[in-house]
Amino acid sequence: MGSLDLFAIEAIWWRRPTPCFLPATQLNREHVQVEWDQYVEGLLHSRGCRWVNEPFAQRRAALKLVQLGAAARLGFLVPETLTTTCPDRTRAFLERHPRAVYKRVGTGPGGAYTRLVTPALLDRLEALRGCPVTFQEYIEPGHDLRVTWVGGRSFAMKIDTAHSATPEDSRRDYTVEHAPLELDPFLEARLSKLMRELGLVYGAIDLRVSKNGDTYFLEVNPAGQFAFVEILTDMPVIEAMARLLADGPLPA
Repeated sequence: MGSLDLFAIEAIWWRRPTPCFLPATQLNREHVQVEWDQYVEGLLHSRGCRWVNEPFAQRRAALKLVQLGAAARLGFLVPETLTTTCPDRTRAFLERHPRAVYKRVGTGPGGAYTRLVTPALLDRLEALRGCPVTFQEYIEPGHDLRVTWVGGRSFAMKIDTAHSATPEDSRRDYTVEHAPLELDPFLEARLSKLMRELGLVYGAIDLRVSKNGDTYFLEVNPAGQFAFVEILTDMPVIEAMARLLADGPLPA
């Protein structure tokens, strides 16, 4: 087992931490796990170093209902959304929005894609009583925008979702065109406000531009992938992340 000089740490990339590994022990494993996790995290927090992202802010920002509320307050269009365990409310929602999608309420291991509500799903709504689900009206796409926000710099990628085999979730089809795009300054400024509101210096933001040109906020992943954006568009995202860790974010 090696050692780590805490005072040599200048930056921490807090992406998708896993619990500490526990050796075999006769003690209460749940208690020991909590003690180790909080010991290590406490040591790291004791350093006044640069975080990408600060863990407490990231935990809060990862809550999708928090994101949607913040986006709506800042003036973003947000698809009408219902998060519920009630089958009857879901049926009423789907009567108003015959074209709808469903997705996870939270984030974590075993991530799932956004999917269209199908007739088969309607026969299973009673299962909602055991676990909440988020439903949203389906916005017919003109295209999608994946905006990788790195310390005040935005790298926007336009995705031709309208011609995708899976327009409900652009992550499932990389055969359509993915191209770099310069963001409208007004939209970029609003995204900057959103990231400050959520306390994030890094995030992968998903937006949908409807067929009539309206831009909808879908979500921001504080630990989203970014290398594929550079692979598809040649935008220098990896260099920007390295600079963020080395030098910190751009002045607000």
